[in-house]
Formats: sequence, structure tokens, C-alpha cells
Amino acid sequence: MDMTAERKSNILIKIYEREEKAWRRGMKKIRFAWHCHHNRLMEPLTEPISVRRKFIRENKPKEEVPLRLRLLKEVKGKLPREVIRTGEAYFKAWEAYNKAYRKHYKEIQALHKKECGCGWDGKTIFPKGGEE
Repeated sequence: MDMTAERKSNILIKIYEREEKAWRRGMKKIRFAWHCHHNRLMEPLTEPISVRRKFIRENKPKEEVPLRLRLLKEVKGKLPREVIRTGEAYFKAWEAYNKAYRKHYKEIQALHKKECGCGWDGKTIFPKGGEE
């Protein structure tokens, strides 16, 4: 039996939540990374860096993968205190946003379906056959 896109999406969210909680329990302080995204020099990690590496390997253009993986690394040196404090606030806001998003996911999906009409399958805007 084929799983619906909504069911797949809900399963992925539950897996992510479980991994995220385990990671946060082991996190003693906020962590930052260089080059998580191509247009940001540094940002706080909102998930284990291994999750971002996996995403890059599986979703980014093949020619970009080696450079992205080579440059993505945790910041080792001491950052200014203000950056750490605001990073912690960002982290808490990100957690609150994710919690609200998960809580209202069905409502968000329904609104999206009403307003957009794209090929969103719970994971991507690109249907199995390629771009629309």
C-alpha cells in the first residue's frame, strides 16, 4: 500500500523531532557553523551538522557537493558574546517556530493547497517526473 504524501511527511517530522530532541539533550551550549548555506558566512546550528551534510549530498547539484561539504564545519574559536547571546535567542525562536509549525501543520497544508496549487508532495515542489 502506497503511503500518502501527508503520511510520509508526518513520519519524517516525527523522526526529525526524535533526532532533534536527542541532539539538544547532548548540547551543552549553542553551536555555530561556517557555510551552512551558500549565502551565509556563519549561523547557529538548529540541527546536527550531519543532517545538513546528508541534505547537501542528497539534494544539492552534484557539482556543488564537494565544495559545500568541504566548507561546512563547526566554528571552533571564541565568538563575541553578543553573537552567542543573539544566537541563543535565534535558537529559542527557531524551536518555538518549529513547535508551532508542527502543531498547525495540517492547517498550513490546507492553506497552501488552497492558495498555491503546486506539485508539493510533502517534501519537494518537483513532482516525480521533473519540473512542472
